[in-house]
Amino acid sequence: MKANVNHATGVRHVALASLALVLTAGAAFAQSNISPVNKWTWAENAGWVNWFDNGVTSGAFVGNFVLSGYIWAENIGWIYLGDGVPDFGNTYSNATAADTGVNIAADGTLTGYAWAENAGWINFDTAVAGPLRARLNGCCTDGRLHGYAWGENLGWINLEPTPGIFVSIAPGSIRKKADTDANTLRNGRDAQRFIQTFLNPAAASHFDFCASDLNSDGVVNNLDVPLFVNCLLNGACVCP
Repeated sequence: MKANVNHATGVRHVALASLALVLTAGAAFAQSNISPVNKWTWAENAGWVNWFDNGVTSGAFVGNFVLSGYIWAENIGWIYLGDGVPDFGNTYSNATAADTGVNIAADGTLTGYAWAENAGWINFDTAVAGPLRARLNGCCTDGRLHGYAWGENLGWINLEPTPGIFVSIAPGSIRKKADTDANTLRNGRDAQRFIQTFLNPAAASHFDFCASDLNSDGVVNNLDVPLFVNCLLNGACVCP
């Protein structure tokens, strides 16, 4: 199966020399929040990809709106996910080498591009794959990457190769339902951010969105309100 997910012509011709400087110089990335156990994806033409690596100076970091850091593939070397600091707003534009990376939409859909030093661009915008598109579920009881990315020289990159092998964020980074302020508690302080997400879900971070989507149906709407209230008042929460 091959989808039309090649890099747009204009972006394909960005200043790769600038990107090479970024890769060579490195950047001050946050310590990886990928699970050191559940850290593997599979590229059909390049083998295993390690999303944690050493977890300090390398490894992926899953932020509110973007991925960042370096992941390691034994057969092709480093894969750069972005620097974690988009030039404008919350998402990488992917219009220049310096502002290239993988974005996380409110609903968890992944878009944008990673760069493999020895294999070229990797496209995470695989919406054409439908339910197999690249996406994140950052809330309990999952916390995993799902679907496929595409590399012209790598083929399909399977983000969950087998039922027992996948990439997940570390347990401490997985958001509980209704814990919209991410302090591990569920109380009245979560109400304001829930209301903000309810009123403007497209502007929410993925973690705020999934914490507010109490019934996990992919939307934040009136159906989530009684579930949110019941969780806060009665402890009847989806996640323990």
